[in-house]
Amino acid sequence: MPVIKKSKYMKHVNQRQGKTGSDLKGNENHYGFLPKYKKEFVKLAFKFSLLGATLEQLGSFFDVNIGTISTWQNKYPDFGQAIRDGREVADAEVAHSMYKRALGVKVKEQKAHVVEGDIVITELEREIPAEVNAGKYWLTNRNKEKWGSTADVDVNVNVYKPQVKRFDGSVDPEDEEDVEVEVDVNKD
Repeated sequence: MPVIKKSKYMKHVNQRQGKTGSDLKGNENHYGFLPKYKKEFVKLAFKFSLLGATLEQLGSFFDVNIGTISTWQNKYPDFGQAIRDGREVADAEVAHSMYKRALGVKVKEQKAHVVEGDIVITELEREIPAEVNAGKYWLTNRNKEKWGSTADVDVNVNVYKPQVKRFDGSVDPEDEEDVEVEVDVNKD
């Protein structure tokens, strides 16, 4: 994930509006000015969400604090939806890529050759084999109960006390009972 630095765009907006350092001081906002929401932020929020930006990184990009981003999400439904849509599209693309990698895939490639001084382009089909780790990752995330790497195991063990016979051949009544011990083994 690339680091998103404070937006040159937002600095430009402040300069264009004639705000100087002294104008920006004293306000309660984290970055020193009361931010103004713009409709064009919707497209930008979508694109940065596609890159996997967190709310904190979006705040840094728009030069506002995370609370302002949350406020904008609630106050401007298009802005909040753009963030959600960007994340969903990114997640879907990664899931699709992981799925293809888990199964293996055939790709078409072009290769250039020089034949008698002429460049000849040949199309080839290459098979990329399935990757075990991609398959394991896919299955683990799709069905954790079945494919998860951790398992909850309940083990019930009967522990038998040795029976001690008395000289008269009788057995102590406490020694006749089985003791049941329940052991919970969790691999964390």
